[in-house]
Amino acid sequence: MATLYFISSILSSISNDNNKVRKPCQALNDIFKTAKQFFNHQNYAEAYRMFYALGERYGYRQSTCAGYEIRCLSALGHWRQAIETCHRQSEREPQQVEWRLMANEIYIDRHDYALAWEELHRAPGIDDSTIETELALRKRIAYEGRYHARKWIIERTDILNVLPYDIATTIFTSLDFASLVKCTRVSKRWRHFLLANRLIWNDLDFSYLHPQGDMVSIMQDRYLHVNTVKTYLDRLGHCPLMRFTMQQQRTNGDDILMLLAQRGSCRKLKMMVLSDMICTPTLFLNTLEHIGSNLNSFEWKGVSIRLNDIIDNIPKFCPKLKSLKVHECFVSLYESYIQNNFLYQLERYGETFPFSFINSIQARPSFLHLESLELSGIYSFTSSHLASILFRCRNLKRLTLKKCLVSIIPVLNILRYSCPQLQYLYYDRNQYSSQQLDMVDGDGHEVIIAPQKTQESFFSNKVQYPWIDLSIQFTNMLMNDDILQDVLHESRASLQVLNLRGNKLITDQSFSLDTSSMCNLKCLCLRECFGITSKGLVSILSGSPLLEHIDVSCLSVIDDDVLQALGSCDYLQTLNLSHAYLRVSDAGFREFINKRTCTLKRLDLEFSNISKELLCFSMKKIKRGII
Repeated sequence: MATLYFISSILSSISNDNNKVRKPCQALNDIFKTAKQFFNHQNYAEAYRMFYALGERYGYRQSTCAGYEIRCLSALGHWRQAIETCHRQSEREPQQVEWRLMANEIYIDRHDYALAWEELHRAPGIDDSTIETELALRKRIAYEGRYHARKWIIERTDILNVLPYDIATTIFTSLDFASLVKCTRVSKRWRHFLLANRLIWNDLDFSYLHPQGDMVSIMQDRYLHVNTVKTYLDRLGHCPLMRFTMQQQRTNGDDILMLLAQRGSCRKLKMMVLSDMICTPTLFLNTLEHIGSNLNSFEWKGVSIRLNDIIDNIPKFCPKLKSLKVHECFVSLYESYIQNNFLYQLERYGETFPFSFINSIQARPSFLHLESLELSGIYSFTSSHLASILFRCRNLKRLTLKKCLVSIIPVLNILRYSCPQLQYLYYDRNQYSSQQLDMVDGDGHEVIIAPQKTQESFFSNKVQYPWIDLSIQFTNMLMNDDILQDVLHESRASLQVLNLRGNKLITDQSFSLDTSSMCNLKCLCLRECFGITSKGLVSILSGSPLLEHIDVSCLSVIDDDVLQALGSCDYLQTLNLSHAYLRVSDAGFREFINKRTCTLKRLDLEFSNISKELLCFSMKKIKRGII
């Protein structure tokens, strides 16, 4: 019984602890009180910076901080930013009427009664009698000001009465598709102007992911009928359709493709995006054959079409294609020219495919003009599939591999003999991929191929291979110093972006050679690179005078020497020190903030061991926009 009583007492204490309301962070609470003191003493600029950091960066009492932000902006005369803050909070809290009331108050103070009336008209219905009384009073003020005090009204002029035809057309052409749909509802004159001008409708975007609310309500909740697409295509007449986007599951993909193939206005299509659409592969290829002759950019997402169908037919149907993006689809059902060969994994650095395999790939149709390729989340993707694509892209300049099942070592092995003009590489390893050091043939038998040793640098045979943007993330302990030095061969002077996030084996040795030559580096990310020391980080920063964006989060080597080197970066705009263990003095941190106040736009210190005083000091000093 005593044991049961002891266990029950422990369980009850645990349940009581879980039921307790967690107190907010005491440091943020103290900073909030300090910000209120600045506000009460009319130091609105510093108060605004602190409230913005508390609410937007740390999520502390977001609604309350947003209210203070609006008051500070109004006091400083930045009424447009105050209105934007009201609208942003109204989107976050659509049932709260206070943000519409604050926007209404700002417009009334400016004697802009028409917009004040619109703000109240958009306010949600509230059962509270007090708020209803306040709304009625505000509406009366706006009404009286709108109709009886016209001398204060800001006159509004229809742009179609002032601007020439070509300038008005240019303005409407720059709008996105959802905004054009909303413009047709402004007035009869606008609708007649927009429907009569066919060139405006050459960019059709049927996307439920569009940020505009009207398109979300139309595309996400309702079935998109082919007649809707036909209506907008009819507005073009004989004018060519230049861009077409379809991101919609609730539609008949085959009907959409047949409509595009039958329209002569689609023959000069330059960009096409098809996402989450279910269709027949044969009809897809037939449509691509009819409308793909002038395509410059194509993007596909979905499992209806397989990767090999796109890769094998794009060179024939889209000879002018420059950009290709494929997301979340399967590779193929069967590929004879790969399955009949060994499934080479190339997991040992320095290996390569046999020349017979390379020749069989190069004999297939090539991408003559393809400059940008993005493959994201391709299922059953292997190094052989990647090689079968890259060996046919001789003019490729930008390669993006997101959620890639192929490890970084096979990727680098393939790039040794392919894509001689590649200058931009983004690699993000799929978390479910596994390193396989053994190679098997088509029957499942193990095949051992010895790595090829080379005396020269791995990438020394590249004639045009200076990296400009190199991002290699989460390589699962595969990227080391020797490989990184080999990859950066003769590219330090041209490198502008270097992202090595999650490469835990990288040390100072990777940057020990010609570090001072990284003179054009603007963006550096060493997050979770735990092998970098304080001395090595100082050396990197000292040799990169043009750095603008730096991410050294999760590191424990940030000391006063590193801060001094960061302070010497005259163009520094953003610095990420979140989750970092800072070994800095108060004087060193304050000196860095004072030195970089004019250029620094964002400083992330979330979950770091920074003191409350220094955190408050950074919030107070770092500007938010022009404030």
